[in-house]
Amino acid sequence: MAQSGVSYDSTTNKARVRVTITPTNAVDPWRYVVAVRGTTVVSGSVTGSSVAVTITNDCSITTQSVTSTITDAQNRTASAASTLDRSLCPPPPDYPHARDHIIAGPTLNVLVRDTDKNANLAPSAVEKVLDSGHTRVSMYPGFVLGVEI
Repeated sequence: MAQSGVSYDSTTNKARVRVTITPTNAVDPWRYVVAVRGTTVVSGSVTGSSVAVTITNDCSITTQSVTSTITDAQNRTASAASTLDRSLCPPPPDYPHARDHIIAGPTLNVLVRDTDKNANLAPSAVEKVLDSGHTRVSMYPGFVLGVEI
């Protein structure tokens, strides 16, 4: 299976692509089916060494699969698969992604309070508590998640 760009329509953002199917040792007549993303877009029956069909590529979908299947007169089947030719499609726009602005990571939390406030903030295995007079300092690990504006 070979592909080549034929035309591009900027008003619909669709390209036309010629798909050529050239089976080896197929017994005439043979039938063909061409599918894009699993949906049959063209089919037929021919006599000869190859067939060329023109199909439409929706350029807004950046990776469309195209498959061709042939069945010859002896009921032998062969198929080929590829990604549909995007040579005439404009490049996809460069949209900012949320992941570019999400910030996350580990932190060390430190809390300074009066020793009269005796609440445990974290499991004792991960919290370190220091007392000095009326001051208690608690340190424990955490995780921060935020959005960069």
